[in-house]
Amino acid sequence: MRLVCFLKERKRHPGRLCAGCVCIALSLVLSACGSLVKTYTGTDLLMGTVLSMKVESGDGDPWEELTSMGQDLETRELSWRIEASEVGRINASAGDPEGLELSPEMEEILTQCLAVSEESGGAFDITLGALTQLWDLDRAALKMQEAGSSADPEGFTYTPPSDEEVQAALARCGYERVRIEEHRIYLPEGMRIDLGAVGKGIFLGRAAEALQEAPISGTISAGGSILTLGNKNRSEPSEPWNIGIVDPTDPSQLAGAIPVPGGSFVSTSGDYERYVEADGVRYHHLLDPHTGYPVGVKRPASGGAEANFAVTIVCTDGLLSDALSTACFVIANDPARGPQQARELAERFGAQMYLVGADGIL
Repeated sequence: MRLVCFLKERKRHPGRLCAGCVCIALSLVLSACGSLVKTYTGTDLLMGTVLSMKVESGDGDPWEELTSMGQDLETRELSWRIEASEVGRINASAGDPEGLELSPEMEEILTQCLAVSEESGGAFDITLGALTQLWDLDRAALKMQEAGSSADPEGFTYTPPSDEEVQAALARCGYERVRIEEHRIYLPEGMRIDLGAVGKGIFLGRAAEALQEAPISGTISAGGSILTLGNKNRSEPSEPWNIGIVDPTDPSQLAGAIPVPGGSFVSTSGDYERYVEADGVRYHHLLDPHTGYPVGVKRPASGGAEANFAVTIVCTDGLLSDALSTACFVIANDPARGPQQARELAERFGAQMYLVGADGIL
């Protein structure tokens, strides 16, 4: 879901489905030990989404460092599509009784993810790789957008997987079957890790660490995740940033804005941006780990429905903000659990949760 600053209209990245296109309006004054303060901006495609930055700094332009960091993170650690990455090697080890030794960074990532899985009752699950690859909704959504803007009269047709295929893939998932012992990970045969739900938050967390000593103030966004840095207003240090949230019932409008202090991570999960439609059913990229289908879609015969709520999480940890936004989205839209249980989950991790629906931000 796209996050935008409340005071300035969004921009769309041309020719690309934007899961989190963010346009940031900043008004900052910064003095850094006599250094010349300049405004630095940047926008590029990174980690399968749009990376956007607007900061004021007395310590030079951080853009090159940020993009290099993101490329390294994707290729060396997080991408399941790259066999040589650590996640690629973890997936290749599935079924190996020897398991695979983890780097300290990856062990910390996986341990934190599994903790959210446990606390959420499986609403968040990093072992859905077999399902995400089966649905392939990110690529399908991009192809549908490209077909819609082409002269091809046939366009692009999406065929969802059969229920038998979904159930077969779902049988290869399950966070409770992951074992981490003595810094090694053990996966059952056929299981695939997919860290796409938390990759942007991990990146922003690394960015915050790299820039923590720099005299810098501004905002960095990666898809539906955003990091606030420093103070919005030098004369009023306690004044929060205003982060505008797109209305999921009408993506051309804002539902409102939420106050966010500097040093925060904001993540939003919604069903209205990365999706395809087939036979009147919207198939979006947020899968329910319990059913194997996108949230709100139960079975092909029963059709589907849009989610009632999008969810925004604000906290002080990038990975956690991403993981909780996904988990709370699943829980809030589950008739058996609902928004109150989603809010309780966020509070257990010290995070703030905002529901975004037809009635605005709750």
